[in-house]
Amino acid sequence: MKAKAAAVMMAMLMMIGTVFSVVGCGKKGTDVTPGGGGETTETIDYNGTININLPIKDYPFEDIALQAVADAYEEKHPETTVKVEGQTSSTYKDWLDSQFAGGASVTDADIVQTLLISNSYLTTKMVDYSSYLVKPNPYNGNTAWKDVLNEEAYPLSVDRSGIYSMSFTTNMSFFFYNKDIWRQAGLTNEDGTDKVPATWDELLEFCAQIESNTQDKTPFVAGGATYTTGAMSWLLNMYGDQYYRGIADEIHAIAGDYCYDPDIDADWELDLTDKDNDSPSKYTVNMLRFYQAVMNNEITPSDAKYQAMMTNLKKLIPTYCQDNFISNNYYQAEELFWGGNAAMVFNTTDFFNTYKQIFAQRPDANQFEIGFFPAPPMTGEGEAKPDADTVRSVGGAVGWYGVVKKDKKQNDLVMDFMMFWGSKEGQDIYNESLKQQGAFISGNSLVKEVDTPVEIYPAKDYEFPGLCHNNPVGQFFGNLCSMNGPTYQTFEALCKNMFNGDITVQKFGEQLTKAFQNDIPDYFKQLGWKSDAYLTPEMDPNL
Repeated sequence: MKAKAAAVMMAMLMMIGTVFSVVGCGKKGTDVTPGGGGETTETIDYNGTININLPIKDYPFEDIALQAVADAYEEKHPETTVKVEGQTSSTYKDWLDSQFAGGASVTDADIVQTLLISNSYLTTKMVDYSSYLVKPNPYNGNTAWKDVLNEEAYPLSVDRSGIYSMSFTTNMSFFFYNKDIWRQAGLTNEDGTDKVPATWDELLEFCAQIESNTQDKTPFVAGGATYTTGAMSWLLNMYGDQYYRGIADEIHAIAGDYCYDPDIDADWELDLTDKDNDSPSKYTVNMLRFYQAVMNNEITPSDAKYQAMMTNLKKLIPTYCQDNFISNNYYQAEELFWGGNAAMVFNTTDFFNTYKQIFAQRPDANQFEIGFFPAPPMTGEGEAKPDADTVRSVGGAVGWYGVVKKDKKQNDLVMDFMMFWGSKEGQDIYNESLKQQGAFISGNSLVKEVDTPVEIYPAKDYEFPGLCHNNPVGQFFGNLCSMNGPTYQTFEALCKNMFNGDITVQKFGEQLTKAFQNDIPDYFKQLGWKSDAYLTPEMDPNL
């Protein structure tokens, strides 16, 4: 199912984001400042074949939409053959490994998804987009390709050596709700529109009203079987980010740090009103300063902010959840929603296609309309007050298209196709195909001037609120532990015990803090660092 693949990808994104923060910085980013548009002086040899091998075999609507783009490109360049050969998502990583395991040999594939490719393969097997981004895009008025795209479309690699991935759309998260249950509960305005909660406390009031005004309907379902993937992980990341948004001011690289980059760090200042203020392209995290703060009890699960966040989460989970919350995985929990027995779930915008597929597979089911609203902010006072008034989302850029390195002739040809796909014309063709199929896209386009049809993205009027994974708190307290076996096991067990009511939130914070502090030195050793590298955060832990 689409939702399952999306959840796996989202988990991998979280892990990748964590690794980025752990590394902190590497080489300086490649300069892709454009020299302006104008006519291109290079000639493309269009005699050739382009092989597109993406994990879209399970999702025919994506396959068909991409084929429409390929057909349009072939009409412009009849001497070129574009083959769209979708792969199965569940076996895609194994397929990728087999393609790149042949040493000097080169796969037939030209365009692949880079999400599951190791950084070593990215830098040796994939083409760096940097030099192409400054070239005129002939399919977008000869404007420099970089200027056609939003910055999120072309992220730097983990080591900042180049740009090896391209994305053309976005993904964000929402609470999705059953409109029938919403109305049964009386959650409507005088004009008949649905009410949406403005704060976390109001969300809890909605849940109480659902429980009171409907018969045997569960207000919210989630899976409590794991806390490092799926909805529980996303909520921990998002609200951890809200409470600790200001941490960037304490852990950014300063002059003298091994990872200090004067080009971006010298003039950086914390701005809580800027949702992208802590983007990796704008400042450098020195994760050793973060670890030092944890070891010095300055930032831990025992402090007032984290305790307040977990206390708020417990007011919803499992208070208003299904009876089997602790044992259910997300997909088991979600079945209550599809059966019309639960009011809300939390998911990413891939959920729109899941909704379409579920009821297409169940023609006899009682289909209902769904509504959605962004995660409402938590509130507090004093030391328990969140740093920010807004909640950022999981998700971000989606696509991760990489071009496999061949000779210059083939690289230029494939990049020319990517320019077409990554133009307004190419995106409009792709979106129109989805619209004709009655399918959905995961978010708004990262290609400028593209007006994503509301028919394929019902949430188009919601601006992306910023990426919560820029904040290392959510990653560390929610996902970095999964990279260290003992910490992962402790985190999972403590979460289950706390949400099940076996231990208090205070005891949860104390025991998790102790586990983190015990395991950080061992984790450093796994990375090849000195076990006490946090004592000298200005020094490169790899030396």
